[in-house]
Amino acid sequence: MTRRLPALALIAAATTALLSACGSDPIASAPQSAATANGAAPTISFKSMRSTSSIASCLSSRVGGVRQSTGGGRTQLAVGRGAGSYAWLITLTPSGTGTVVQAQKAHDADSSVDEPELRFHLARCSV
Repeated sequence: MTRRLPALALIAAATTALLSACGSDPIASAPQSAATANGAAPTISFKSMRSTSSIASCLSSRVGGVRQSTGGGRTQLAVGRGAGSYAWLITLTPSGTGTVVQAQKAHDADSSVDEPELRFHLARCSV
C-alpha cells in the first residue's frame, strides 16, 4: 500500500498541473490556428506530448458529436451535438515533440458540451 501512495500522488500532481495549464495563457510559439484566426484568443491552450491523431481519436471516442477535418497540417474537431452548429472548435497542430491543443468556444455555441466536461476529456486524452 505504501508503494502505491507515491505513484498515486505523482499521477494526481500531473493531472492537476495539466488541468491548471488548460486555463493558462496561449502558448507564445504556437502557430495561429483557425480557432484564433478571428483575433480571439483560445479559451484553452496547451501543449501535449501525444500525437495529433492519438488525441483526435481519443476525443472522438469519448465526446459525442465530434466532426473532424484536416488541412494545412492541422486537425480541427468541431464538438457538439447540433447538426449545423457546434459548442467548441478544437485545433490540433503537430509540433516537434507532440501537439499544440487549442480550444475555443463557438460564438453561437449549441451548449451540448460544457467547459468542465471538455476540460476533463482534453486532460484525459492529452496525458
